[in-house]
Amino acid sequence: MTFYIILYLSFLLFCILQLVYKLHFSKMSLLFMGALIFFSGVRVDTGIDYRAYLDVWNYIDPMDKIESFILIAVEPGFVFLTSLIKYFTDKPVYFYLITSLLAILPIYPTLLKINIKDKIISFFIYFLVFYITYPFNGIRQGIAMGIFIFSLPLILNKKFFEVLLLTIVATLIHTTGILIIVSYFAVYFNIKVKYFFIIGLIFSFICWKLDILNYILFNYLGVSEVYTELFTESTSVFQIITRTLLIGLLFYFGIKLNSPIYNKLLILYMLGFFIYIALFNHNLLATRFNMFFRLLEVIMVPMLLERTKNVPTRLVLFFIFLIPFTYSFSQSLQIKENEYHLELNF
Repeated sequence: MTFYIILYLSFLLFCILQLVYKLHFSKMSLLFMGALIFFSGVRVDTGIDYRAYLDVWNYIDPMDKIESFILIAVEPGFVFLTSLIKYFTDKPVYFYLITSLLAILPIYPTLLKINIKDKIISFFIYFLVFYITYPFNGIRQGIAMGIFIFSLPLILNKKFFEVLLLTIVATLIHTTGILIIVSYFAVYFNIKVKYFFIIGLIFSFICWKLDILNYILFNYLGVSEVYTELFTESTSVFQIITRTLLIGLLFYFGIKLNSPIYNKLLILYMLGFFIYIALFNHNLLATRFNMFFRLLEVIMVPMLLERTKNVPTRLVLFFIFLIPFTYSFSQSLQIKENEYHLELNF
């Protein structure tokens, strides 16, 4: 718990300094990013899925000995990546370091290309909402999400073949990578935000009531029936309130920005929300898709704050966003397996 508290307070201090004095702390943001990668890599017995991925690491042979990249429940691209790492070292610490690097590092160049100055706020949001969930647990999806965030400038500039290539790479790591090409087409046709919101909301509620998306996933896209029971847990009231609050804030203040880039990001964010609604009755599945698009918060929230000129308003808006982020973080800390353990075994 001490590890998380120290990081939380350090992030909070520098975020407040950024917001009040408009100090960008470019080098400090790199330090924070490096710390997130490093401490994710050198953990031991931290995360619900830590042991599961350690078993995967131990099972897969190095590149010069492996016979097949096909493994049940693990995508071939991830098997290839693991085998490649194991060709150079048999120490799992490097496996966790490299997978953490691939999940977190792509955020930085995208922040630079989209001209986000308050990068520490971006990494604070990542720490609160995504850090424990993905680099610590859902490693494969975490890497796919890293590729997604890296692909955003290409998506916004309509670079189809580059986006297609990154989609293939991401999908080979985790099946949610297919959402990258879906994102490309979602913003390609330049639909107005208000129309997209109305049409998407109506269509998602129809899908929810008739369970259409779930039917397609399990009956036509080959998702195993084993996952039906796993994904059937209903969505909690708090999860609904949190996501509704966030999309409400991002929509309301974003419309006032009148920024073409922000509007495209908002369309992608809403797409994730609509998928969440459509899969209300299958909480884990809904969350898995929705969190993919929620990664956009590391760009959209700082973008809003940077364009809010009044300091008190900027601080109030920051703390409004901080409430659901911190609550989500605190919920992750309640899980015993997420207690942090450090081991420097290089």
